[in-house]
Amino acid sequence: AIDQVRTARNTIKHNTDAEIFCYYNRIGAERKRALRNAIKQETARLLFISPEALIRNLEFENIIKEANRKKYLNNLIIDEAHIVIEWGDFFRVDYQCLEPWRNELLASNAQLRTVLLSATYTRNAVANLKQMFAAQGKWIEVRCDALRHEPRFILVKTNSYTDKRHKMVELVRKLPCEISFVKLLCKSVCIYTSAWTDRSALTGCDSSYSRSANA
Repeated sequence: AIDQVRTARNTIKHNTDAEIFCYYNRIGAERKRALRNAIKQETARLLFISPEALIRNLEFENIIKEANRKKYLNNLIIDEAHIVIEWGDFFRVDYQCLEPWRNELLASNAQLRTVLLSATYTRNAVANLKQMFAAQGKWIEVRCDALRHEPRFILVKTNSYTDKRHKMVELVRKLPCEISFVKLLCKSVCIYTSAWTDRSALTGCDSSYSRSANA
Protein backbone atom coordinates (compact mmCIF):
# COMPACT_ATOMS: atom_id res chain seq x y z
CA ALA A 1 0.00 0.00 0.00
CA ILE A 2 2.84 2.39 0.80
CA ASP A 3 4.39 1.90 -2.64
CA GLN A 4 1.00 2.42 -4.29
CA VAL A 5 0.56 5.71 -2.46
CA ARG A 6 3.98 6.91 -3.64
CA THR A 7 3.12 6.03 -7.24
CA ALA A 8 -0.30 7.70 -7.01
CA ARG A 9 1.18 10.89 -5.58
CA ASN A 10 3.79 11.08 -8.33
CA THR A 11 1.13 10.48 -10.99
CA ILE A 12 -1.70 12.68 -9.74
CA LYS A 13 0.49 15.58 -8.51
CA HIS A 14 -2.24 17.35 -6.58
CA ASN A 15 -2.72 18.05 -2.88
CA THR A 16 -1.77 14.43 -2.40
CA ASP A 17 -0.67 14.49 1.23
CA ALA A 18 -4.16 15.54 2.32
CA GLU A 19 -6.09 13.51 -0.26
CA ILE A 20 -4.27 10.19 -0.82
CA PHE A 21 -3.87 7.76 2.07
CA CYS A 22 -3.01 4.18 2.90
CA TYR A 23 -3.96 2.25 6.01
CA TYR A 24 -1.72 -0.48 7.39
CA ASN A 25 -0.87 -2.11 10.72
CA ARG A 26 2.03 0.18 11.66
CA ILE A 27 0.48 3.46 10.56
CA GLY A 28 1.45 6.31 12.86
CA ALA A 29 -1.10 7.85 15.21
CA GLU A 30 -0.85 11.28 13.56
CA ARG A 31 -1.33 9.90 10.05
CA LYS A 32 -4.19 7.69 11.23
CA ARG A 33 -5.90 10.71 12.77
CA ALA A 34 -5.41 12.69 9.55
CA LEU A 35 -6.96 9.84 7.55
CA ARG A 36 -9.93 9.58 9.90
CA ASN A 37 -10.58 13.33 9.73
CA ALA A 38 -10.17 13.43 5.94
CA ILE A 39 -12.88 10.79 5.51
CA LYS A 40 -15.23 12.45 7.97
CA GLN A 41 -14.69 15.86 6.37
CA GLU A 42 -14.97 14.32 2.89
CA THR A 43 -11.60 15.58 1.67
CA ALA A 44 -9.96 12.17 1.11
CA ARG A 45 -9.90 11.11 -2.53
CA LEU A 46 -8.03 7.82 -2.58
CA LEU A 47 -7.42 5.17 0.08
CA PHE A 48 -5.29 2.03 -0.25
CA ILE A 49 -6.23 -0.61 2.30
CA SER A 50 -6.16 -4.39 2.72
CA PRO A 51 -9.33 -6.48 3.15
CA GLU A 52 -8.19 -7.41 6.66
CA ALA A 53 -7.89 -3.79 7.78
CA LEU A 54 -11.15 -2.93 6.07
CA ILE A 55 -13.21 -5.72 7.61
CA ARG A 56 -11.59 -6.55 10.95
CA ASN A 57 -10.97 -3.03 12.25
CA LEU A 58 -14.36 -2.15 13.76
CA GLU A 59 -13.60 1.56 14.17
CA PHE A 60 -12.43 1.96 10.59
CA GLU A 61 -15.22 -0.22 9.23
CA ASN A 62 -17.77 2.07 10.87
CA ILE A 63 -16.08 5.15 9.40
CA ILE A 64 -16.25 3.66 5.90
CA LYS A 65 -19.88 2.60 6.33
CA GLU A 66 -20.84 6.09 7.52
CA ALA A 67 -19.09 7.64 4.52
CA ASN A 68 -20.94 5.22 2.28
CA ARG A 69 -24.30 6.08 3.82
CA LYS A 70 -23.60 9.72 2.99
CA LYS A 71 -22.89 8.64 -0.62
CA TYR A 72 -19.33 9.93 -0.22
CA LEU A 73 -17.91 6.55 -1.21
CA ASN A 74 -17.96 6.39 -5.01
CA ASN A 75 -15.72 3.54 -6.13
CA LEU A 76 -14.55 0.25 -4.69
CA ILE A 77 -11.45 -0.82 -6.63
CA ILE A 78 -10.03 -4.29 -6.06
CA ASP A 79 -6.55 -4.70 -7.51
CA GLU A 80 -5.30 -8.18 -8.41
CA ALA A 81 -8.92 -9.25 -8.28
CA HIS A 82 -8.17 -12.79 -9.43
CA ILE A 83 -6.93 -13.58 -5.91
CA VAL A 84 -10.46 -13.05 -4.60
CA ILE A 85 -11.11 -16.41 -6.25
CA GLU A 86 -7.78 -18.07 -5.50
CA TRP A 87 -7.43 -17.03 -1.86
CA GLY A 88 -9.77 -17.29 1.05
CA ASP A 89 -10.27 -20.92 2.03
CA PHE A 90 -7.19 -21.22 4.24
CA PHE A 91 -5.06 -18.19 3.36
CA ARG A 92 -6.21 -14.59 3.96
CA VAL A 93 -9.82 -15.62 4.37
CA ASP A 94 -11.01 -12.00 4.40
CA TYR A 95 -10.79 -11.96 0.62
CA GLN A 96 -13.83 -14.24 0.57
CA CYS A 97 -15.69 -11.65 2.67
CA LEU A 98 -15.33 -8.86 0.11
CA GLU A 99 -18.47 -9.88 -1.78
CA PRO A 100 -20.93 -9.81 1.17
CA TRP A 101 -19.22 -6.72 2.60
CA ARG A 102 -19.62 -4.93 -0.73
CA ASN A 103 -23.27 -6.06 -1.00
CA GLU A 104 -23.90 -4.49 2.40
CA LEU A 105 -22.49 -1.19 1.10
CA LEU A 106 -24.69 -1.38 -1.99
CA ALA A 107 -27.80 -1.71 0.18
CA SER A 108 -27.37 1.91 1.32
CA ASN A 109 -25.50 3.27 -1.70
CA ALA A 110 -26.73 1.82 -4.98
CA GLN A 111 -24.46 4.16 -6.96
CA LEU A 112 -21.28 2.56 -5.62
CA ARG A 113 -19.20 1.27 -8.53
CA THR A 114 -16.91 -1.75 -8.25
CA VAL A 115 -13.83 -2.03 -10.43
CA LEU A 116 -11.98 -5.36 -10.61
CA LEU A 117 -8.40 -5.08 -11.91
CA SER A 118 -6.01 -7.86 -12.88
CA ALA A 119 -3.38 -8.67 -15.47
CA THR A 120 -3.74 -12.43 -15.04
CA TYR A 121 -7.43 -13.21 -15.53
CA THR A 122 -8.49 -16.65 -16.66
CA ARG A 123 -11.89 -17.35 -18.20
CA ASN A 124 -13.00 -19.20 -15.07
CA ALA A 125 -11.90 -16.35 -12.84
CA VAL A 126 -13.84 -13.81 -14.92
CA ALA A 127 -16.94 -16.01 -14.86
CA ASN A 128 -16.73 -16.44 -11.09
CA LEU A 129 -16.13 -12.75 -10.45
CA LYS A 130 -19.05 -11.85 -12.68
CA GLN A 131 -21.28 -14.15 -10.68
CA MET A 132 -20.06 -12.59 -7.44
CA PHE A 133 -19.98 -8.89 -8.31
CA ALA A 134 -22.33 -8.23 -11.23
CA ALA A 135 -25.29 -6.50 -9.58
CA GLN A 136 -28.56 -6.77 -11.52
CA GLY A 137 -26.72 -7.85 -14.64
CA LYS A 138 -24.56 -4.71 -14.71
CA TRP A 139 -21.17 -5.78 -16.00
CA ILE A 140 -18.73 -3.97 -18.30
CA GLU A 141 -15.59 -5.75 -19.38
CA VAL A 142 -12.58 -3.89 -20.74
CA ARG A 143 -9.83 -6.22 -21.92
CA CYS A 144 -6.40 -5.49 -23.35
CA ASP A 145 -5.14 -9.04 -23.66
CA ALA A 146 -1.48 -9.39 -24.52
CA LEU A 147 1.18 -12.00 -24.05
CA ARG A 148 3.84 -11.06 -21.54
CA HIS A 149 7.50 -11.70 -22.18
CA GLU A 150 8.47 -14.86 -20.33
CA PRO A 151 11.92 -16.36 -19.65
CA ARG A 152 13.20 -18.68 -22.34
CA PHE A 153 15.48 -21.62 -21.77
CA ILE A 154 17.78 -23.23 -24.30
CA LEU A 155 18.83 -26.86 -23.81
CA VAL A 156 21.91 -27.90 -25.75
CA LYS A 157 23.27 -31.42 -25.75
CA THR A 158 27.06 -31.71 -25.51
CA ASN A 159 29.42 -34.63 -25.86
CA SER A 160 32.22 -33.47 -23.60
CA TYR A 161 33.29 -30.70 -21.25
CA THR A 162 35.29 -29.09 -24.06
CA ASP A 163 32.24 -29.21 -26.30
CA LYS A 164 30.17 -27.72 -23.51
CA ARG A 165 32.56 -24.78 -23.11
CA HIS A 166 32.61 -24.13 -26.84
CA LYS A 167 28.81 -24.14 -27.18
CA MET A 168 28.36 -21.93 -24.13
CA VAL A 169 30.63 -19.28 -25.63
CA GLU A 170 28.68 -19.52 -28.89
CA LEU A 171 25.41 -18.95 -26.99
CA VAL A 172 26.87 -15.95 -25.15
CA ARG A 173 27.84 -14.39 -28.49
CA LYS A 174 24.22 -14.66 -29.64
CA LEU A 175 22.71 -12.93 -26.59
CA PRO A 176 21.07 -9.52 -27.27
CA CYS A 177 23.62 -7.32 -25.55
CA GLU A 178 21.36 -4.25 -25.40
CA ILE A 179 18.92 -5.83 -22.92
CA SER A 180 19.92 -5.12 -19.34
CA PHE A 181 18.54 -8.28 -17.76
CA VAL A 182 20.38 -10.36 -20.36
CA LYS A 183 23.57 -8.62 -19.32
CA LEU A 184 23.01 -9.90 -15.80
CA LEU A 185 22.51 -13.37 -17.15
CA CYS A 186 25.57 -13.02 -19.34
CA LYS A 187 27.57 -11.81 -16.34
CA SER A 188 26.80 -14.96 -14.41
CA VAL A 189 27.73 -17.07 -17.41
CA CYS A 190 30.95 -15.16 -17.95
CA ILE A 191 31.96 -15.47 -14.31
CA TYR A 192 31.28 -19.18 -14.52
CA THR A 193 33.40 -19.51 -17.63
CA SER A 194 36.17 -17.09 -16.57
CA ALA A 195 38.50 -19.97 -15.77
CA TRP A 196 38.67 -20.97 -19.40
CA THR A 197 37.75 -17.85 -21.41
CA ASP A 198 39.29 -14.45 -22.02
CA ARG A 199 38.33 -11.24 -23.83
CA SER A 200 38.96 -12.72 -27.25
CA ALA A 201 36.57 -15.61 -26.56
CA LEU A 202 33.67 -13.18 -26.25
CA THR A 203 34.28 -11.11 -29.37
CA GLY A 204 31.09 -9.33 -30.33
CA CYS A 205 29.88 -8.55 -26.78
CA ASP A 206 30.25 -5.07 -25.31
CA SER A 207 32.66 -3.98 -22.58
CA SER A 208 30.40 -5.08 -19.74
CA TYR A 209 30.81 -8.67 -20.87
CA SER A 210 34.57 -8.29 -21.06
CA ARG A 211 34.66 -6.92 -17.52
CA SER A 212 32.51 -9.80 -16.38
CA ALA A 213 34.84 -12.31 -17.97
CA ASN A 214 37.77 -10.83 -16.06
CA ALA A 215 35.90 -10.50 -12.74
